[in-house]
Amino acid sequence: MIENIRKYTGLIIVVIVLLLLGFIFMDTRNFFNRSVGGGATVVTIDGVGYNQSDLTARGSAPFRLAMALRSYDASGLEIVGFASTLAGDAEDPGNTEIQFFASRLILQQAAEDFGIHPSDAEVEKFIKTLSAFSENPPPGAAPGTQGEFSQEKYNAFAEKELRYRGLSESDFRDLVRDILAYRELRKIIGGGLAGSRHEAEAMAVVNAQKIALDEASIDIAKLKAGIKPSDEDLKAYWEPLKEAFKTEQRIKVTYGILSPKYPEALAGDPAKPADNETDEQRKVRDAAEAERQEARKKIEKALSESVGQFNDRLDESEGKDFDKLAEAEGWELQTTDWVTRNTLPDDLKTPTRGISSSKTISDELFDLTLGPDPLDPFPLPLPVGDNQWFIGRLDALEESREKTFEEAKEEVTKRYVAEKADEAAKKEVEEKLAAMKKDVEAGKTFAEAAQAQGLEAKSIGPFAVSEPVPEEPAARQVFMQAATTPPGEFSDPLYLEDRALILHVTERQIVKDDNRGTQIDNYASRLETQNENAAFSAWLRDRIQEAGVSTTQG
Repeated sequence: MIENIRKYTGLIIVVIVLLLLGFIFMDTRNFFNRSVGGGATVVTIDGVGYNQSDLTARGSAPFRLAMALRSYDASGLEIVGFASTLAGDAEDPGNTEIQFFASRLILQQAAEDFGIHPSDAEVEKFIKTLSAFSENPPPGAAPGTQGEFSQEKYNAFAEKELRYRGLSESDFRDLVRDILAYRELRKIIGGGLAGSRHEAEAMAVVNAQKIALDEASIDIAKLKAGIKPSDEDLKAYWEPLKEAFKTEQRIKVTYGILSPKYPEALAGDPAKPADNETDEQRKVRDAAEAERQEARKKIEKALSESVGQFNDRLDESEGKDFDKLAEAEGWELQTTDWVTRNTLPDDLKTPTRGISSSKTISDELFDLTLGPDPLDPFPLPLPVGDNQWFIGRLDALEESREKTFEEAKEEVTKRYVAEKADEAAKKEVEEKLAAMKKDVEAGKTFAEAAQAQGLEAKSIGPFAVSEPVPEEPAARQVFMQAATTPPGEFSDPLYLEDRALILHVTERQIVKDDNRGTQIDNYASRLETQNENAAFSAWLRDRIQEAGVSTTQG
């Protein structure tokens, strides 16, 4: 049993059809009518209001945890897939966490209605498969080998990551329980949508072949250089699209990067071994270093405890005493002028430590708001850098707004030129391709047909889908474009960022593979998973629409 250390708060088609009908006509109102806490309503779902505490506890905090939990294994990827699917198609990116919250309520009710109750043992087993809580694999282990479950790493996660997101270990287990329910619901909803064996066989064969072809290139960069729009052209282009050209979000923040204050004897790097160091000298040096590290850890722990106490007092003062509390601890604060994600000071781009190490301070800062809760402008203290901590306050916020024409002109010009160049390239490709096809049918070689259109031809291959081709940097895209084209025929043109390619397949070789059966099984399994995901997402979209999710801002 994982130790709780938190101190704080298909089958027959008829059966499938009946199950799906149960989902379609599922009544979520009883679930949504469960009592909700007091406080101002920030989101309404199916006519029931939920306050900020509800949204944070079951929406924002677990969603951010799921997206930050970088555990590079099947279970870790499933967590991210779960969060992304439930966040779904929020029309406004700012409503992503609200949609996750609503979707999670719907999923929980569906699991209840269909008797899906993941056990504590299943939850524990899932947690123990996460590489984020694993020891390093033994030396010499095969690539991909995962180490044993580490109770110490899990405890650190519960004490630090969960605590500073305002979550308990029980909250994390509930999140895992919902992920396991999500896995079963996907199977039920998409249970009759098995992957096509025929399609899987075709995919295996296509990806096992080698292709040889001729290609001719049209330079799109040269087309762009010849496009010189006037201001009138640009304004006419910009007017119906101006909502797409916006300024960056800007913020002002006050913050501190807090570092442990080591005495001189404990600062710096470990002592280096002396030349010709004896075993006895090494033992003495190792013992001294162990003692030094233990003393450093006590100082680091003291800073962590001070940060925790600071955060508790900040909560008690509802943010009013931020400056005074920092001054009392002797912590130096800095205040920025207006900054965007691209103009942040370098120290605010520092990655966080631990389970959310793929995130930076800026990720947290640009998620902050100025209210309505008085603590909304304050991120939770973040472990960063080398045993440092970040504390901060959002002082001012300027949301993204629509740019004026003059502000947007450079961006509008680039987009206008790119679109016009694409149009010109497609027109030129269509004309030259038609002429080349006619010439080849009349007996000319591809090279002769290309030369007649002022193009230079070259031959490449045979090459496989993952095989590099020195003379063609876009070999993989070329392969995929020509993969099903019969030899002797032209494939559809391939449009790249800087050029357009006319392709003529000369040879296709099917490579023998004794593992073809296994490959087909894998492709069929992938197709089945894709079908399940598509069916579940469609079902969830319908349920969200029926629930009528709205915020207090409308």
